[in-house]
Amino acid sequence: MDAKWRDIARYIDPAMNWNEEPDPAQKPQETAHIYDTTAIKASNTLADGIQGYSFARNQAWFKLEPEDTPEMSGGESAWVQLAEKEMYRQMQKSNFYDEGRAFVKCAADFGTAVMTRTDDVVRRIPAYKTQHLKHCCIDENPCGEADVLFRDFFADAYKAAALFGLDRLPKAVREAYDKGSLKLWKFTQAILPPDRYGLGIPAKEGYEYYSVYWADIERDKAIMDGWFRQKPFFVWRWSRNLDGGVWGSDNPGMAELADIKQANSVRADYSRIVQQMGRPPIKATEGLNGRINLKPNGVTSVRPGEDFTVVPVTGNAQGIMQDLALLQRAINEAYYTDFFLILSQNIEKQKTATEVAGIQGEKAVLMSAFYGRLSAEFLEPVLEDLFNMELLSGRIPAPPESLAARDERLRIDMVSPLAQMQRRYLTVGNSQQAIAEILALYQIRPEVADNLNLDLHVRNIADGYGIDKRVLVDMADVERLRQARARQMAAQQQRMETMAALDAGSKAAANASKSDPATLQAVAGAMGAAR
Repeated sequence: MDAKWRDIARYIDPAMNWNEEPDPAQKPQETAHIYDTTAIKASNTLADGIQGYSFARNQAWFKLEPEDTPEMSGGESAWVQLAEKEMYRQMQKSNFYDEGRAFVKCAADFGTAVMTRTDDVVRRIPAYKTQHLKHCCIDENPCGEADVLFRDFFADAYKAAALFGLDRLPKAVREAYDKGSLKLWKFTQAILPPDRYGLGIPAKEGYEYYSVYWADIERDKAIMDGWFRQKPFFVWRWSRNLDGGVWGSDNPGMAELADIKQANSVRADYSRIVQQMGRPPIKATEGLNGRINLKPNGVTSVRPGEDFTVVPVTGNAQGIMQDLALLQRAINEAYYTDFFLILSQNIEKQKTATEVAGIQGEKAVLMSAFYGRLSAEFLEPVLEDLFNMELLSGRIPAPPESLAARDERLRIDMVSPLAQMQRRYLTVGNSQQAIAEILALYQIRPEVADNLNLDLHVRNIADGYGIDKRVLVDMADVERLRQARARQMAAQQQRMETMAALDAGSKAAANASKSDPATLQAVAGAMGAAR
């Protein structure tokens, strides 16, 4: 796996240094071996697209909803909205969105991404860090959840003293601190449940994860340890590895590595052929070295016995470009570039908005597998962790007693554009097509409409488009409005019938004025009954 990761870093993410020891000067990596940048651009587009469609900084991408009770009281709803607002505020203040992009890019390229979360006690916000895979080792429990992390990191003596305290550091690191040395020292952190591996770590009530640090130069002695109430790291695997390994697989970087390397080689061949066409090789006698004039209209004077000629260039540049185009297309398809750029590609500009929405819906469904893992292994755990942190800190107040009394739990609903697109395509889209066909039958037999619950369909449409629940009227209120409307219509109908009866009675009375007294008396009785 490490050799494949090195190749992926070399051709897709050359800025990801894979050397064992860090470079204190942070020099840029050599990129002279890169000829085709299709994979690099596709990887960046995917990272930007997934973040933009799933958890962008400037959009609402999650909501808190009661798990069991469909409707909440005013006080309960206000508390939930306050909790949402606090979580969004903390996300905005933290570095989550910056690190989140690197996290997505790492999973797309290497199949696995690891992010740690620490507490910035000064600014009272969480701090996130996407880890380099070469420094990480993970393990999972029998349920397939990654719950163990070993990570290496490097720090100079000053940073190590700030993190652990000078007195806790090994003697060599303390001496480097006294000398003002900026040498980097290797440290390791282990985070795991206390019952793993039979290490005999005593459990601590209310805390699920144990953490311990040690220095590489003194591995038999712990520098610092502590406890976490919940898991302080997140691991996302693009897809499960069927051989039982813990690392992700089937990601675009791994799946297309052969095409990426071939495209790079083909692009290098094409560049060489083009350069040879522009400046073809020359075969000349030895005495002409340095005397051949290659400038436009240049003249080269030759002596008797001297000569030179242009060596013909071999190779089909057009065929090479066709092969390169096929390779580039495969790479872009693997990274879903066409989905994220569908509105800007020329071929799609000729389609209607409905057609584009349909194409995006289909492609969004194709991404549902890895997006489901992204939500389950990363986005939802991050939000659950943040909610618990804010609740424990008091920045989110305790829930109303009514919620606590019925032990109401909150669930996290993803309402990002990608989540809504998938939901609309899989639910609303199919329902709308079915209803359109049913309406055709309605023209023949109107009673078929009795099979439809259009109220539920309206709710599904609103849910598919992520409409704020406060915009929708509660179903009980809808029923009261309908009953009031029915009573109003019945009263209006009664008034119309009464007016019609009075009008008929008046006409009858006018006609009866010419009749005998008995008829007049009967008409008067009928009018009285109508009143």
